[in-house]
Amino acid sequence: MRPPRPPAANDNAATAAAADPVLDTADGLRRLMGARPLYHQLLRRFAGDYADTAARLRQSLDAGQTDAAGRLAHTLKGAAGLIGAGQVCALAAVIDTALRGGRHHRDGNGGNSSGDGGCNSGGGNAVPAAAAPPAAGAWEALDGLERALGQLFERIEQIARLERLAAQTAMAAANPTAEAAAAATAMAAIPAAQLCAQLAQLLRDGDGAAIDLLEGTAAQLAAHLGEPAWRRLDTAAQRFDFEAALAVLAAGDGAGDDGAPLSG
Repeated sequence: MRPPRPPAANDNAATAAAADPVLDTADGLRRLMGARPLYHQLLRRFAGDYADTAARLRQSLDAGQTDAAGRLAHTLKGAAGLIGAGQVCALAAVIDTALRGGRHHRDGNGGNSSGDGGCNSGGGNAVPAAAAPPAAGAWEALDGLERALGQLFERIEQIARLERLAAQTAMAAANPTAEAAAAATAMAAIPAAQLCAQLAQLLRDGDGAAIDLLEGTAAQLAAHLGEPAWRRLDTAAQRFDFEAALAVLAAGDGAGDDGAPLSG
């Protein structure tokens, strides 16, 4: 059973997570009063509801259906802001503002008023230059939005994998029989670098499920990181010093600051 996390622990790790422009899970959880199951449910719903949004926006703009495109961008902006997807939120806000500001074709003219529309600050760097005409601003933002949505969907899928890993580990702890063997087999099939990346994300989120993942993959991580590094990692995590645990991963062949698997 996972030990509870002390309320005041790992503030530095949570701050590091808040800097993520793709998905600021700490911000999303704050908006939902820390209701993690509800937050994960919203992430899954977002991925399902907005999977084809970039294509729909492009189709609407090509057809001159600017009202429909504007409504879709406005809805996307709100949904992305709710889950803490600052980059997507900021780019959707640019499109929303541009489509309410003037002509809406590729060669349109007029001024552009841009902003993040109340999104968190993580996506602010993605906003195109304010000097662009409304149409140009919308199209430029749409290209960036398509890339940002792809990154966001990858992050949501990573979180879903973490949920499955945590469930498998909990099942193995509760049922040390055939279920445990099945969970161990599933764990063994996951590349060690991917485990490190997923572990790093849990540590950044200050999520006690990191302890479950560590315990369920001890042999793999020890072989991957080396026994001394593994012991330092385990000791830090068991003390809920998630910042120190992250430092061990960053020093080894685990996950970098952005949570992505390292090569080599």
